[in-house]
Amino acid sequence: MEQIQASLALLLQNTSHLHGSSSNNGSSLDENKVGSGSFGDLYRGTYCSQDVGIKVLKPERTSTDMLREFAQEVYIMRKIRHKNVVQFIGACTRPPSLCIVTGK
Repeated sequence: MEQIQASLALLLQNTSHLHGSSSNNGSSLDENKVGSGSFGDLYRGTYCSQDVGIKVLKPERTSTDMLREFAQEVYIMRKIRHKNVVQFIGACTRPPSLCIVTGK
């Protein structure tokens, strides 16, 4: 689990400037944004050569209730294995870098 946390932390570090910055290949990360909501943004990306979705929670929206809901979502996603539900890959659970990574 610590290896996943470290890998996801590196993933977030590489995408820590999600709003309008450039990635290493020169393309804007906003090009990878799939959607946006009141509590976070959804990006497409690659993790261990697999296409993934990355749900990144907005740090400015962090509250005690939101952290509890986030922890519950991670707990549930870890338990579910079904063909009609996206595969849970991992999560960063240390504020302010809160994200959930799922298969596409």
